[in-house]
This record gives sequence, C-alpha cells and structure tokens, in this order.
Amino acid sequence: MATRGRSNGVAFAPDGRLVATVSDDGTARLWDAQTGQLLRRLEGHQGAVRAVAYSPDGKMLATGGDDGTVRLWDLDTGRELRNMPGHRRTVFAVAFTPDGKGVASAGADGTARLWDVAAGKERAVLEGHTGDVRAVAVSPDGKTLLTAGADKTARLWGLGGGQ
Repeated sequence: MATRGRSNGVAFAPDGRLVATVSDDGTARLWDAQTGQLLRRLEGHQGAVRAVAYSPDGKMLATGGDDGTVRLWDLDTGRELRNMPGHRRTVFAVAFTPDGKGVASAGADGTARLWDVAAGKERAVLEGHTGDVRAVAVSPDGKTLLTAGADKTARLWGLGGGQ
C-alpha cells in the first residue's frame, strides 16, 4: 500500500475488510486489507489530507485536510457526499459518533466542531483550547467528546450543549 505523498492517517473499516489511507497528495485511498490491492482513490481536497475515519456502518468515510474542510464519501460509489467547510485552517482529526449521525473534527484554528451528517451542517463549535486541536474522540454512548490540543490539555465536552 503505497501513496504518492507522505501518509498522514490510516483506518480500518468496521468489518476489517478495507483499509483507508490519507496523504499529502490530496487523496484518500481504499485498499483491500487482505491483498493490499488499491480499490479506489477519493479526490477533492485542496492540499494534504490529514485525517480519516469510517462511519460505524462502514458505508461512509470522513476525511479532513489542510483546506479546512471535512468531507464525507460514499464508499460504494466513491462519490463525495458532503463538503463541510468551517475550520479556518487544517483539520487534524475526525471521528464519527456511534450512531453515525454526527462527525466531530479537530482543527488548527483551535476549535473542535460537530457536524450533522445528513444535513452537512455544523451543530456545534467547541472553543476553549489555546492552540491547535490535534485529536478528537467520541465516547461509546455518544454523549461526550474528548479533544487534545497543542496547549497540553485534554478537554471533555458534553454533546448536549457544547459545555
């Protein structure tokens, strides 16, 4: 599994059959996890792609990149479903909520954001870090978001109201 640019992120599909990689060449790639065969290239980001996550049902991929966007991809067709701009700089991390209805993102603009998958709209902007937000995770019950930043802090956020 080789990319044309530096690889920045990897993820296994929930069923373990596919692997996704994202790289500096502006693409996400889908690979057969058993054979290593390239199955599909996903193109649309302007600049490096830094983050990747599979939806819980394995039907979508979320990516984030230097262009400040989070993009959602249909894995059956390879078609871009949503382009969600909002971050003013690089998106370093993405994570789906357990129900697959939301995507969280972490950015170099010091914010984490929660997105509505169906509408492609921001549900919340979480501010509090004093530098890049580098990582994001959603609790198994979908009620709490965890972020980590360059400001040497990790923060817990209640998803009910962005607290």
